Amino acid sequence: ALLISASSYQDTGYLRHCKNWVKDFLGESGKEEILFIPYAGVRRSNDEYEQKVIDRLKNKNIKSIHHYEDKISAIKNASSIAVGGGNTFMLLYTLYKLNLVEPIKEAVANGAKYFGWSAGANIAGKTMMTTNDMPIIMPKSFDSLNIFPYQINPHFI
Repeated sequence: ALLISASSYQDTGYLRHCKNWVKDFLGESGKEEILFIPYAGVRRSNDEYEQKVIDRLKNKNIKSIHHYEDKISAIKNASSIAVGGGNTFMLLYTLYKLNLVEPIKEAVANGAKYFGWSAGANIAGKTMMTTNDMPIIMPKSFDSLNIFPYQINPHFI
């Protein structure tokens, strides 16, 4: 897993500070499709969020999960999963609502690469209880993916 604290650092712009880390992390798998999970983005549509990430990472192989009718199969078949930032409560709420928490955990356990920033990094920990986000909606549980078995507090430099 590559867990990035925030989508920007100082005045670098959106995802620019970590672009090379992501490229190095993905290695050869960066040529394969990257499944993007946009559900933390509450100020933009899923399509807008997907396009922003494609533009910033300059990677046309990114495809958002919202395009898939069978989201669980999309996760099971993903070699790389990217989870964007935004509101952690909304992200985890939606993942639970769509029954995607366990499939993501299983995909990573089976070798899928996981990278996330902000809320996407927060949910990689045991719980989301270190988020600094406003509780705009209540998820089924605060238990997260537990890919990284510790608590993460994004945006802490």
